[in-house]
Amino acid sequence: MPFICKVVNYGKDINIIGPKKHLYLASYPLENVHYASNALTHCYFIPTIPIPGFLNMTLCPSNQIIHPGRVYGFFKDWDGQSTFEASKMPKLYEDLDEVSAQEIQYLDDEI
Repeated sequence: MPFICKVVNYGKDINIIGPKKHLYLASYPLENVHYASNALTHCYFIPTIPIPGFLNMTLCPSNQIIHPGRVYGFFKDWDGQSTFEASKMPKLYEDLDEVSAQEIQYLDDEI
């Protein structure tokens, strides 16, 4: 994932959040990794680093830390019935609160 985007004006403007300095890339078949790396570098204008296989990417625990910790902050006091109003729906990354940040830190410390 080269970056995360937020819509500012639908169909016209976005805000790019957290662009990456480089991307890791694996391919199948492995022989095509340098071809794919070159193509994605030109598509995103972000250097890509070929890696030996998909296992290398699956062992990176960032999503397994960030997303459960963040979602816990949304639902830790949930009554099992109420819902968010669409206009008040919390944003996964932009509205990070202290409870979620602490939970993410606990998960990171454990790993």
